[in-house]
Amino acid sequence: MRKIIYLLLLFSCSYACAEKSSACELIDDTADMLMQFHQSGLSLDDIEINKEELNPQEVQLLNNLILDAKATPVYKTDLAKLKEIDDFKNKWLELCQVQLNP
Repeated sequence: MRKIIYLLLLFSCSYACAEKSSACELIDDTADMLMQFHQSGLSLDDIEINKEELNPQEVQLLNNLILDAKATPVYKTDLAKLKEIDDFKNKWLELCQVQLNP
């Protein structure tokens, strides 16, 4: 649970201050952490978003990350979990880069 709270603090503090290039790095890190939580069996329903610290676009982005992670199966083998974590974060990193550099 502390990791989830830390994640949200990190996301809210860093995203607001991030430049465009580091914004994608933050999304990459957030996607990685969310999928690690999901693949380790932690419920992503327990994540509370501090809407006072984020703008509406950031809240929607975080909600989309969470919903996408929850839609992913939890794998049994460590290798499959690691592959899913890597695939998930790479997908979100690519989406971010496309949005910032159309």
